[in-house]
Amino acid sequence: MATQTHVPAIHVVVPTFNRDALLARTIRSLSASSPPSVPVTTWIVENGKRGKAAEIALQAATWLNARYRFCEAGNKSAALNMVLSEIEEGLVTFFDDDVRVVEGVLPSYAAAAAAAPEASFFGGPFGVDYETEPEPCIRRHLPASARGWEPSATALSPVDHVLGFNWAAWRHHIRDVGPFTTDRGPTATGRTPMGQESEMMWRLQRNGIACRFVPSAKVWHYVPADRCDRAWVLERHYRKGMTEALASHTKPPTARLRRLGRWAALEIGFSVRESWRRNSDVKLDMECALNYLAGYAFGRAEQSRRQ
Repeated sequence: MATQTHVPAIHVVVPTFNRDALLARTIRSLSASSPPSVPVTTWIVENGKRGKAAEIALQAATWLNARYRFCEAGNKSAALNMVLSEIEEGLVTFFDDDVRVVEGVLPSYAAAAAAAPEASFFGGPFGVDYETEPEPCIRRHLPASARGWEPSATALSPVDHVLGFNWAAWRHHIRDVGPFTTDRGPTATGRTPMGQESEMMWRLQRNGIACRFVPSAKVWHYVPADRCDRAWVLERHYRKGMTEALASHTKPPTARLRRLGRWAALEIGFSVRESWRRNSDVKLDMECALNYLAGYAFGRAEQSRRQ
């Protein structure tokens, strides 16, 4: 039988940067949802430049107990770390400023945390709200965050799909493994590795904290049109390659290299230009693979430089 865990409070952390309309949508969604049976504090932390986040915080439902903070550094990780420095204890639930939540999301996380062994962190499924429906060939190359994901009977591991805009962890567990790394994730300085939340989850798991999936804690992630085009997809694959090269727990991309080899073999005897003209899907497949490998090579070089 699972050990019962006391949940003293829930802290909802919503980092935001220059997305006032989406943030207001997130706060309206949280305000319309059911409150859990434990006290809630909501931390809206704006980073980089001031917008209307402070005003939006005032529009939150009273039970959310919303507090506004501003982080001068244009860095999501720095903003998260600043808010965490004020939180002493409790379950910290992380949402991004571009999600809307299912009606019972916080009670779901509270119930899961109370029922699970103490050495646990949590995540839920997600859908997507497209500004513009992407073409099938583009959608196939979008990351899970822009496609949505629901568990199924054939899913290998739901925890592999837990993403940074919908998860929760105990404050003391985060304290034990250290702060979010500031050289990953969205920044104001341009191209950087992705996944500071995924890297944090990996550290938690390495420290013996198991991920528990919470099927009823669902959110919907807003995906704008400019994240459903060819240029964004190619840039995303480059950053994914760079990120995985810098992550010591990931394996070399041998499968991608094999796929590239097969595509190269198929091109033998044909004009590359004519082949791409006839089949734009093949062209995008190859371009994504090449961009991933270019990012991976850059990441490996950067890793060697740091050692």
